[in-house]
Amino acid sequence: MVFIKLIFWRVSLKYLLKIRYILGVSFIIGIFVGLIPSIGSILSISRTIVFLPFFLLGYYAKEEHLNKIKTFNNKLSIIILMLFLLFAVFIVENKFVDYKFLYNSYSYNALGLSLIKGTIFRVLLYISAIVFSICVISLVPSKEKFFSKIGKATMNIYIFHIYLVVLVYFFIPRWNISIIQNILIIISPFIIIFILSRNKINKVYEGIFYPVNISINTGKNL
Repeated sequence: MVFIKLIFWRVSLKYLLKIRYILGVSFIIGIFVGLIPSIGSILSISRTIVFLPFFLLGYYAKEEHLNKIKTFNNKLSIIILMLFLLFAVFIVENKFVDYKFLYNSYSYNALGLSLIKGTIFRVLLYISAIVFSICVISLVPSKEKFFSKIGKATMNIYIFHIYLVVLVYFFIPRWNISIIQNILIIISPFIIIFILSRNKINKVYEGIFYPVNISINTGKNL
C-alpha cells in the first residue's frame, strides 16, 4: 500500500498546494481522522492522511532549513534520541497504548482509546516524530561517509522493506530458544538495509516510479 500513498501524494500535490495553510490543515485532519470509527487499513486511507503532513514538510523544506538544523548541538540531539528510545520502550513494556497505534491504520475506538486520549496521543506522536527527525537530521554528516550510500537509498528501503520483513518473520524459527530469535531479529534489519541499498534495487525503483513521476510532472499519459 506504500505505492498508493506515494502516488496519491504526488498526484494531489499541485491541488493541495492551492489550499491556504495546507500544512496546518493536514496536521489537523491527520489528528481528527482517528475519530472516524469506520476508518481502517483498507486502501491505506488512514495512513495516507496521517502521514501527509510529513510529505508536505519534506516538500516545503529548503536547503537553508536543513543547514540551520545541522547547527544544533550534536550531544543534545543524541541525548534526546536516547530519551525518546527509553521512553518508547517504557510505554511498550507497560502497555500504555497498543503498539498498533503507531501504524496509524486504525481509529482510536478500534484501539480501545477514548476520543480525547486518542487525540492527545496522536498530537504527541506528531510532536515526537518531528523532534526525533530534527535530531536525526542534525547528526547527518556534511561530508560523505561509508554509510552515505545507504542514505541515498532511503526511498528504496522505505518502499520495499515490508516485503523482506514479512519474509524474515516467516523464516524466524519458532524454537523455544529466545536468544537465537533475538539475535536474528537484531541482525535482520541490517541485512535488509544492505540488500535494499544495492544499485540493482535502485534500478528497480527507478523503473517503477520514474515513469509515474514524469507523467505527473508533465501532465501526460504514458
